[in-house]
Amino acid sequence: MRNRNEFTQRMTLVKAVVPRLELDAVKKLVKNQIDIFTEIIWKEPEKAIWTNMVMPVEIFYAAGLVPINMELVSGWLATLGLSQKYIIESESMGFSPTLCSYHKAALGACEKGDLPFPRAAAITSHLCDGGNGVVNHFRNRFGTLSFTINMPYRNNDLHFNYVLEQYKNLVKWLEDYTGVKLSRERLRRALELSNIAREYWLKVFEMRKGEPLFYGHLALRNLFGATFLFGSELGVEVAKLYYQQLCNMKSDRLSNSRKSRQKRILWIHFAPLYANELMEYLEEHLNCRIVFDITGYIYWPEYDLEKPMESLVNRTLSHFYMGEALERKKLYSSLMEEFKIDGVIHFMHNGCRSIPGWSWQVRQIANEHNIPYMELSGDCVDPRGFSEEQMRLRLEAFSEALRRD
Repeated sequence: MRNRNEFTQRMTLVKAVVPRLELDAVKKLVKNQIDIFTEIIWKEPEKAIWTNMVMPVEIFYAAGLVPINMELVSGWLATLGLSQKYIIESESMGFSPTLCSYHKAALGACEKGDLPFPRAAAITSHLCDGGNGVVNHFRNRFGTLSFTINMPYRNNDLHFNYVLEQYKNLVKWLEDYTGVKLSRERLRRALELSNIAREYWLKVFEMRKGEPLFYGHLALRNLFGATFLFGSELGVEVAKLYYQQLCNMKSDRLSNSRKSRQKRILWIHFAPLYANELMEYLEEHLNCRIVFDITGYIYWPEYDLEKPMESLVNRTLSHFYMGEALERKKLYSSLMEEFKIDGVIHFMHNGCRSIPGWSWQVRQIANEHNIPYMELSGDCVDPRGFSEEQMRLRLEAFSEALRRD
C-alpha cells in the first residue's frame, strides 16, 4: 500500500508538469521515476535494490530487480523542496554536518518513514566516500542486506582479478537474495541493451559538439538519471527518444540574432537542484550554454557480450576519477577541444571529496587552453546558506569575463 506522505504526494503532483517538459526523453524518464517512488518501492519493496551512482546497474536488471540510486532519491527531495527537513532529521540523529547532503537527505527520508527502508543495497566503494557508511547504517538500523565491491585505485591485472572475484560473489549474493539463478543469457541481454542505449548517447555527444539544440541544464538536471536505466528496454527507449528529438531539432530553434554571442560552457559536477531558476538564468539570460556536463560522460567501453563479467569489471575500473592524473588531463583537454569550450564552471559541492578534490587539475588544464575557469561553491541538495543573488552576481561576472577581448 502506498504511503501517502508529503514526498509521495509531491511526486504525484509532478505528473501535471510532465507534459510541459521540453525533451521527450525526460518525460518518459520522469514518468518512470514517479512510478518507482510512488508505487513500486511501496508495493514491492523487496524488488528495489539501493545502489550508488557508479555501480553498473545492468546486473540488477538481469536479476529482475529495480535499482534505486541514492543520489537520484536526494535529487528529487531537493527538487521538491523537501531536502532541508530530511537533512535536519539526519543531523538531529548525530550525523555530521560535513557528511554529504545527498546521503543525509536520503537517510532522513527513510528515518521519517517517507521512503521505505531498503531491503537490499549493493554499491561500489568509489567514488563517494560516504556510501559505505550509509550502507552500514542501513544494515545496522534496518537489517538491510548489503554487498560492497571494494575498489582498488588502479587498473592492472592483479586488481582486475580482485574485482572480478567480487563480482562473482555478487552474483551468488543476488541469487541468494532473489532465490533465482542469474542466467548468463539474462546478463548478456542486459549488457546488449546497455550497449544499444550507450550508442545513442554517444551519437548525442557528437551532435552537442555543434550549435546548441536545447538548454544544457536540462541534461545536467534530468538526463543523468537515464544512465540508471541502461540495461533495460526502457533505457533504450529513453536514449533513442533523446537522439531522435535532437535530430528533429537541427534547425536549432534556440538560435537567434544573438547566436554569435553564445558562450559554450563545460559544467563539472551537479548543480543546486532546488534552484532551477539559477541555471535558466545562466543559459537564457546570460546566453552561456552548457554544451557538456561531466556527470553525463560515458566513460566505459562497449561491453563484450561474450565476456559479461569481465566487461562489468572493465567498466567499474575505468572511471576517470580513478587512476593516473595524466589520463584525466587527457580527457578534460579533449573535451575542451572537441566541444569548443569557452569557459569552465566547476560546482564545488559541499561534502564531496572526490570531484572538488581534482579542481586544481581542471583549473590547470583550463589555463593551458586559455579558457576562463570558475569554482562555484555551494550545495546541490541542502538549500541552507544558499544565496541566489550572490550566485547570480558570480555568474554575471564570469559571463563578462568570457566576453572580454
